[in-house]
Amino acid sequence: MVLKRAQSGDEYAFLTLGTACSRGSLGFTRDMRMAFKYWEKASKLGCAEGLANIAVCLERGEGVEQDVKKSLRYWEEAAMAGSNQARARLGVISVTEREFKRAYRHLCVSAASGHQESMRLLGNMLDIGAISREEHYEIREKYEQARKSLMTKSRIVSAEIRLNRLNEDENISIVSVVEW
Repeated sequence: MVLKRAQSGDEYAFLTLGTACSRGSLGFTRDMRMAFKYWEKASKLGCAEGLANIAVCLERGEGVEQDVKKSLRYWEEAAMAGSNQARARLGVISVTEREFKRAYRHLCVSAASGHQESMRLLGNMLDIGAISREEHYEIREKYEQARKSLMTKSRIVSAEIRLNRLNEDENISIVSVVEW
């Protein structure tokens, strides 16, 4: 089923195939170069998480030559496309560069979407005095509202995923994907 979706140009199918290659799951052997290629296809179709995964690969040098400057561009693109993971990473990068206002802006966007790691990082910023208690409290309320909303949505999505897995063929070969 994932292959059929990929053949029809589904960005999330390419994201799934890339993740399967990176983990060595769904019948794939672990291959970061192949994962990178799938994530490139996903990103070209507008997938924010595909962009974020490319940024990780470039930052760490997994499947491609390490290029931290290029990874930063991909983190920024992923954040603009809606990736909370990318917003959190840009927040961390900004903190390490001591750009606390920039870090706060990035982390607030992702925390307000319910991103747990971003909220934890904002707590760290509060601890070091980079943000005020009022700023932390304000974003904490938005974070908690988003988490409540996500809990309901995640139950629905989880049920859909279980139904889809019943219909999927788990034996996917790399050859059949690459050939098309």
